Amino acid sequence: MLKIFIFLNLFFFLLIPSKSFAADAEIGSAYSDTGFQLVQPGPVWTDEKTAYLFFNNSGQYLAYRKTTDGGLSWSTEVLISFGLVRQVGIWFDQWTPGITGSTIHVAYLDTRSTSKGIKYRSLNTKSDSLGPERFVYQTVGFDTVSSDFAGGVISITRARGGNIYIAGATNRSGDYGFWRSIDGGTMWGQRANVFDGQFFSGVSPVWLEPGNEEDDQDIWGFTWSRATGQIALQAYDNSKNLWTETPLASDMTTTPAVYQMAAATRHSDNHAIVAAWSDFNTSSADLKIWDVGGKDDIVAKSNVLSDTKNAAGVSVFINQQNNDLYIAYLVGTSWGSLERAWYKKSDNGGEAWGPDIVLGEQEQDFKGIWAGAGVGKYGGKFMPIWFNDTTDLFLTNISNAVAISLPSPIPSPSPTPSPTPEPTPIPTPAPTPTPSPATAEQLQKQISELQALVAKLQDQLRLLQQSSPQEFARSMSFGTRDAEVSRLQQFLATLPGIYSEGLVTGYYGFLTKKAVERFQLQYNIVSSSADLGYGMVGPKTRAKLNELLGAL
Repeated sequence: MLKIFIFLNLFFFLLIPSKSFAADAEIGSAYSDTGFQLVQPGPVWTDEKTAYLFFNNSGQYLAYRKTTDGGLSWSTEVLISFGLVRQVGIWFDQWTPGITGSTIHVAYLDTRSTSKGIKYRSLNTKSDSLGPERFVYQTVGFDTVSSDFAGGVISITRARGGNIYIAGATNRSGDYGFWRSIDGGTMWGQRANVFDGQFFSGVSPVWLEPGNEEDDQDIWGFTWSRATGQIALQAYDNSKNLWTETPLASDMTTTPAVYQMAAATRHSDNHAIVAAWSDFNTSSADLKIWDVGGKDDIVAKSNVLSDTKNAAGVSVFINQQNNDLYIAYLVGTSWGSLERAWYKKSDNGGEAWGPDIVLGEQEQDFKGIWAGAGVGKYGGKFMPIWFNDTTDLFLTNISNAVAISLPSPIPSPSPTPSPTPEPTPIPTPAPTPTPSPATAEQLQKQISELQALVAKLQDQLRLLQQSSPQEFARSMSFGTRDAEVSRLQQFLATLPGIYSEGLVTGYYGFLTKKAVERFQLQYNIVSSSADLGYGMVGPKTRAKLNELLGAL
């Protein structure tokens, strides 16, 4: 009887489907134990299948790997530098609004005794050809480089106008600075310093972004003072060689153990989305978000996480096709030994966040998580990678990644045809017998008849050329994507001072919302931004739009 009972239990157990997990995948092998010391290593997606990842190998040489099948497999490493590389930062041309190039710009700290300094190298992703390795700054420093971010930081960006900028610092007093190249990375010149110069348990983190200043060669830096705990927007004026500081937050406690800040630029409005942890590995730690449009336009958004222990690391990723925000982070049961990769998504600019979604199926000693800065019109993936500090391996999970396809073309709006007026029949003249030579009076009469006929035909032609504009028939708001939005954008662009950008994308994004807000205020549809329907095309806004259409 007991045997039958055991058999039946085993039989029914086998019938119950087990939960399957997609295993985390290792990306290559033989990485440096300083692999987590990467400010921004990628991945860089150039299309739906192709991506690049930068890292330090086991010899601490800088290298990259490439995938052409969406992350299923990765190439053998391609060496970039034979220096003893520590911190690494990269920037892809297409992470900058308006830049359509195909170059990845790489900045790094070389600690080899014979070649110490900050260096730069470029990678052309069209041909996978590397440019020359160039010194940005040569030094005798870095004599003792620690195993975390106390040893140095680095960040690189490209301005909307094309200049390339690098900010870097080491743990040697006075060994830090900010550099500019105006010729695509060939020559570098030192500029005004972005760092606060205060070294407190390591150098201060910095993150560069293209910015939203009127001068497209100006950029932004986001600094985090370890001495004061303040995160600030540093706006750089290229023509004046001057930084202007505006605080974002105070009492933010960071650590050199892991990079606790990240940012990315939203192309639709040039705003920077900035994320940072308020504390390190405490039960009161919050993962905070800011939407930065300028020194007078800094908005704190809803926390991604609040009061979260055993958490660290952050990456900001933007789907530039629809402005969805993705924030990746590490949370586990014990910091330093058991961490797991997660993310949250917001489809309304950070006003609210979806649930925690697991990226990695393992809990291990993970330090550092990166997703790149975003994906644009060529598609790609939100597929973060993270570093195992025990095995010295990079991991990802293809099954839990989010594929971002090429955007579908938006059809041109088809105007509703107006009824075509029926032309007045033209009388067929009766045959006239061969006349005798006409008198002057008869000729004048014929001319008058012909002139009247021409005038009637011209009136009919004007009627045929007239077409009534199609009215707006339904409401629209942020996130709407269709041909009706394209018509709205086309019309708003014709109104002075309303939609100077004039982009016809078919997507109701931030620029379109701002244009609608200006339209509503100009035509007294709303009295302030607090009014219901502000920034939305509702009944009142539609009525005014259609009224103006009818006056055309």
